[in-house]
Order: sequence, then structure tokens, then C-alpha cells
Amino acid sequence: MKTPFQYNPFPVEAWFDFSITLTFAVPREELAARLPPCLEPDTFADQWGFLAVAIVQTRDLRPRGLPRFLGSNFISPVTVISSVTVPPMAAVCGDCRSFAPKPTDAP
Repeated sequence: MKTPFQYNPFPVEAWFDFSITLTFAVPREELAARLPPCLEPDTFADQWGFLAVAIVQTRDLRPRGLPRFLGSNFISPVTVISSVTVPPMAAVCGDCRSFAPKPTDAP
């Protein structure tokens, strides 16, 4: 299943110099309380959810085909990521409509 976040309006090129990612185990109930009701945290032993904090240094980020000197070099702001599952009935939830499978998507 593809989500709107998997599409770019144009292809890009970049080099990732380094990435620092810290992953934390969080009690499932605490993580679930902070997610929209239509998302479920992926768990370990049905007790722990996961929360990751990532910082990435990017070099020469630019639309594909443009010369490197037009690229941008930066360290990304802190990104917080949680591993979640979209239940089959997510289309009912207005907050998660953009994540729900479309009828034409293969399971």
C-alpha cells in the first residue's frame, strides 16, 4: 500500500553524510494515547511500542538533473518516528483517510 508520503512531485538527488538514530521502547499504552485513534503502534511482546529520533546530515539535495552547486547542504531538524499499523477499517477514521488503502491498491 502506498501513502501520499511516498510520492514526490519530482525526483531528487542527495548524499546522506551521516545519520544518528536513537530508538526507545515506550509502554504501548503511552504511545497509543498520542496517536490518532485509527493507528495502532507496532509492538514487541504486546507490551512495548517504539519511538525513534533521527538527525540526518544531507549534502547536495536538489532536483535530479540540476548541478550540485544548486544543491542544499543541511542537518535535518529532529525527526520523531513511530512504527505503526493501519488497521483495515482505518478508512472510517477521518484523521487517517490519507493512510487508508484505496480500493484499487493490492493488499
